[in-house]
Amino acid sequence: MNITKKLNHLDLKLIAIIKRIGRFADKHNIRAFLVGGFVRDIFLKIKNFDIDIAVDKQGINFAQFLSKKLNLKIISHQRFGTAILSLGNLKVDIATLRKEAYPYPGSLPVVREGSLADDLARRDFSVNALAVGINKDDFGMVFDHFNGLADIEHKDLRVLHDKSFLDDPTRILRLVRFAARFNFSIETKTLNLLKQARLAGALENMQKQRVREELFLIFEELEPEKAIKLLDKLYGLKFIHKNLRLAAADYQRSVKVREVCDWFEREFYSRRKIDIWLMYFIVFLSGLEVDELEAICKDFVLKRGESIRLLSFKRSQDIFKKLNKASLKPSEVYNILNPLSYEVILLFFAEIKNKQARRHIINFFKRYNLTRIKLTGNDLKKLGVRPGPRFKELLGLMFKQKLNSRLLTKYQELSALKRLIR
Repeated sequence: MNITKKLNHLDLKLIAIIKRIGRFADKHNIRAFLVGGFVRDIFLKIKNFDIDIAVDKQGINFAQFLSKKLNLKIISHQRFGTAILSLGNLKVDIATLRKEAYPYPGSLPVVREGSLADDLARRDFSVNALAVGINKDDFGMVFDHFNGLADIEHKDLRVLHDKSFLDDPTRILRLVRFAARFNFSIETKTLNLLKQARLAGALENMQKQRVREELFLIFEELEPEKAIKLLDKLYGLKFIHKNLRLAAADYQRSVKVREVCDWFEREFYSRRKIDIWLMYFIVFLSGLEVDELEAICKDFVLKRGESIRLLSFKRSQDIFKKLNKASLKPSEVYNILNPLSYEVILLFFAEIKNKQARRHIINFFKRYNLTRIKLTGNDLKKLGVRPGPRFKELLGLMFKQKLNSRLLTKYQELSALKRLIR
């Protein structure tokens, strides 16, 4: 089967890059193939700017050559013979064709160079075990060793061998992620192998930090609650924490998270990007106690900032009562909300029903969070204030006054500062 016509209908930038890579490969007597999810998405008619390329030799050297020719940034991984090229939203993964062996269940694979058949055989599911030639003599030719095209047509997810989930239990998380994303069914034998992996405690026996990345990829999906619900049904969630239980309300809260993040991105598109995956994680863990959350932060080896945000939502539940007061001054709202991250504030915004409390949060984002005083330490020195603790005290008072009275100009700030000093 040849899909040259399908390739030519890709984004012009993508097809230009693919054809150039194919020409470079021909020039250096290297066979090159499109592989993996990029090929799958061609048949599903899904846009994908992450190109996966496998070559039959010298993958990193080939990637280094390409990075110079195409003016792309490069990150190399010598152990696995892979490299990532990137420019803007375009990402090109280059890898040498390889075979993998797992010394024991759940271990990292031992990698050796292999054939195209070897490389496709190490994939997770048949729908991802497709390759397309991009050399001149086989451009557009599809290599389908495991009937992946038929599974795409029938919307089935199927593993390639019986030990797939035991060798790499993170494939369980990928299975539910793809099933939810593409609305695919899970083939009967694959479902039985998943049950066997569950009985063997495949995910529980893995280091949680190895599970972390695949779990967080679920939270980056458009509707992660679908995958989490399927995961809970097919495997359970005790591999995250033994006391984790989810109810219908938890899934409904995740929908509110998406709505409030959409609102924030529309209204405040110039602010920093929200870590929505962390917000989903916080929502699904919200039924646990602080000490249990601390254990999860440690087990999953979360970054310090991630741990702080995760724990602060649980530790700040009294914010509901604080923000319900209509008489709060802007400076008081600022003092309540400013210590919290955008993610945590938005989680409260998603749950708070009190109109006044919601208005306080909106005002915080629209005005209070952007407020800055124009005065500096030099202005205080000119007015005879000596450097020291008084500096910080006066600047703090000025900031509070600016929030509460809307001092707009530096002149107005200076006038207010003189009154404070007197």
